[in-house]
Amino acid sequence: MEKMPSQEYLLRCFEYDFVTGSLLWKNRPLHHFKDARACAIWNTRWSNKVALACIGKNGYKHGSLNGKRVYAHRIVYKLLNGTEPDVIDHNDGNKLNNSVDNLNNGSTSDNMKNAKKPINNTSGVVGVCWNVTNKKWHAQIGDNGAKSLGHFDDFEEAVAARKMAEIKLGFHVNHGRDE
Repeated sequence: MEKMPSQEYLLRCFEYDFVTGSLLWKNRPLHHFKDARACAIWNTRWSNKVALACIGKNGYKHGSLNGKRVYAHRIVYKLLNGTEPDVIDHNDGNKLNNSVDNLNNGSTSDNMKNAKKPINNTSGVVGVCWNVTNKKWHAQIGDNGAKSLGHFDDFEEAVAARKMAEIKLGFHVNHGRDE
């Protein structure tokens, strides 16, 4: 992912609404443009309007800054923290909720610990599936690779093993949610 502009630059471009988690375009200075005409046209059209509000196929808000695609959640994080985020995790799982208390910077592994239930899940619980060969419930968990938690006669025992492993490994309470 390309490096974002500095926090100072972003503060000249965007205003963050702490109530809604939205970004608004500010009236941008002349030095952000090639000439006065481009500056005047842009500011007339976009100043004080919602910024980066397109929703992509991946479910995140995005838009364009200086001809490059940027994601709203990453801009919000850098605006408020001054540092380039690695991987942003939305605590509530809602990719459109860019409120300050909903965004955490972490790793891909951290982000996966707050993932929704995959659409191909058939048991209803992430990490628990029926093993046709030995006719038992298999519980497993992935934290830097899949780890078997055992095979169980009872579905509830397999679910309990999975939930205990999630707690031990620091999975988010929202992990495995439906939406």
